[in-house]
Amino acid sequence: MQVDIPEELPQKPDWKKKLVSLLKYPVAVLILVYVLRQTELDKIEAYVRTLPPFWFILALLAFSIAQVFSTLRMNLYYREAGRHIDFWYAMKLCYVGLFYNIILPGGIGGDAYKIFLLKRAANFPVREGIRIQLQTRANGLLVLLLMLYASVLFMPVPWSGLRVLGGVLLCCIVTLTAYMLLSKWLLKESSAMGLRALPYSVGVQSFNVLSMVILWKALGAHGELADYVFLFQLAAVAGMIPVTIGGLGIREFTFFKGGELIEWLTGTMVDGELGVTISLLVFVITVASALFGLPWIGRIAKMKPCHASVS
Repeated sequence: MQVDIPEELPQKPDWKKKLVSLLKYPVAVLILVYVLRQTELDKIEAYVRTLPPFWFILALLAFSIAQVFSTLRMNLYYREAGRHIDFWYAMKLCYVGLFYNIILPGGIGGDAYKIFLLKRAANFPVREGIRIQLQTRANGLLVLLLMLYASVLFMPVPWSGLRVLGGVLLCCIVTLTAYMLLSKWLLKESSAMGLRALPYSVGVQSFNVLSMVILWKALGAHGELADYVFLFQLAAVAGMIPVTIGGLGIREFTFFKGGELIEWLTGTMVDGELGVTISLLVFVITVASALFGLPWIGRIAKMKPCHASVS
């Protein structure tokens, strides 16, 4: 079994692509308004006002380092396919893709734009590009889930340590097995390749978490850090559902409602307003990072992705 990947990017009428993309904005707004109506807006505003600019810049730097790891991971997959992409070109392409995903309401996403541009600039096959993008996404999701499970070990859950450890190990084994089978059968990725990509995915997710931890610390470090790390990673998984722009709204909903669930399970206090503030600030950081791709929107199409031409 394998994924039926087309030879060319699918073409749809422009109005359909624009409509689907534009609908993500009102959906995000509706979910966000629903969450904010249940919070103390004055408290969220106070958190934002007290955030020192230095700590925001530090969090932005951590997020930027995650993008470097993401670029290195993409280059690794392309090298495995015999396609060598210049690192700085790949970094620019990464930020341009981020810009397309977050800023532009057009019908083409960041991943699709990368595939299209590499096809036009270096004749990289579309089928190959789609498979590589799926492989990188799957590898990143694997590490995100494993880190999500691991964070439970540090939460004050109302179960014995051995039961929690056993449950976490079982989840890790099931997830790893599912990843190895599905990546091999559906994406034609070898287990060795998946393992080589893991350190880069760990770098991506670790610096994303570090960015969140910096914000948590700067805003007062209320409650248990493990609770917020768990919610942050859970929100990142929920944010992958492509119904809003950049996961906006869904992430805040997950942070707020997930915090209520943790309080019910463990009895520990989770500040919902703090969680929503952190989630909103992470979105602002993502948008700020996406702006780095703006200068390259019109220029990258004229650049060569490789030092040497690729047949």
